[in-house]
Amino acid sequence: MKGISVYILSGESQALLNKESRPMFDDFIGDHVTYQFKSSDTDPLPPEGEYYVVGHAYEKERKLDGSGIEAWVVEINGSTARPDGEIYHITWSKGPGYSAKDSKALVKRGWTKLDNPIKISMEPAFIPFN
Repeated sequence: MKGISVYILSGESQALLNKESRPMFDDFIGDHVTYQFKSSDTDPLPPEGEYYVVGHAYEKERKLDGSGIEAWVVEINGSTARPDGEIYHITWSKGPGYSAKDSKALVKRGWTKLDNPIKISMEPAFIPFN
């Protein structure tokens, strides 16, 4: 079965990040970090390790609807780079006209480093495609 290898963000970590920065847009996502986009249920789960939120990025449309997207940048075992070269991130929230996938391009364009990294907890998992 095909799907996505991910890290599932704990509820406690969601609450901690919510205290740091409440979601800017109406559609809250905030549930996982992608490890490998196209994987199989027979592949090993992502490696466990140390997880820190090290940055934040957002894009706000200059329209009256206030649409946009925001994401947290995550460091896993000392690196923000996924095996495919993309940046580990959590899509935090989005507004109309945005897809959660847009956060990948958002963090690639640039992000602001946090003064103090935030330690979070996550669990490796596999999510099958529907």
